[in-house]
Amino acid sequence: MLITHALSVLVDWRSCEYLYNMNLKKIIREEIDDLQWMMEDWIDGEQLLELLLQTGAETIPFREVLGDSNLIGTQIKDLGNLEKVGGGLYLYESKIKDLGNLQSVGGSLDLEGTQIKDLGNLQSVGGDLYLKGTPISKTHSKEEIRTMVRVEGNIHL
Repeated sequence: MLITHALSVLVDWRSCEYLYNMNLKKIIREEIDDLQWMMEDWIDGEQLLELLLQTGAETIPFREVLGDSNLIGTQIKDLGNLEKVGGGLYLYESKIKDLGNLQSVGGSLDLEGTQIKDLGNLQSVGGDLYLKGTPISKTHSKEEIRTMVRVEGNIHL
């Protein structure tokens, strides 16, 4: 009886160890799957917003955002390594202070109500450029901005 009980405990322990290892592997695999897109040079706009909201990040570690990116009211302070946004980039009343390496936005760029003082490396905006209530709107005219950046749409000061 004692041997039977000992074997039963050993089998239960091995089962628990097996289940523990399988669950651990599953959790690790899920975490890797979830984080794998973070190791790329690009990210989808919705994933970016989710990442920023979950982590409270103040900068963007990606070079490219696919599609639109709505970052209105987020804690983002600078765009870090971001060079290109395929769609619109909406930073209305966010804490953004620096466009970092941003070179192009495929759609509109909304910086209204931010503390952006210059457009940095920005070369082109495929839609409208919204600068109302920014330091830039007080120091530059629409014509001056058009000499700095190719804006396909209207400039709103």
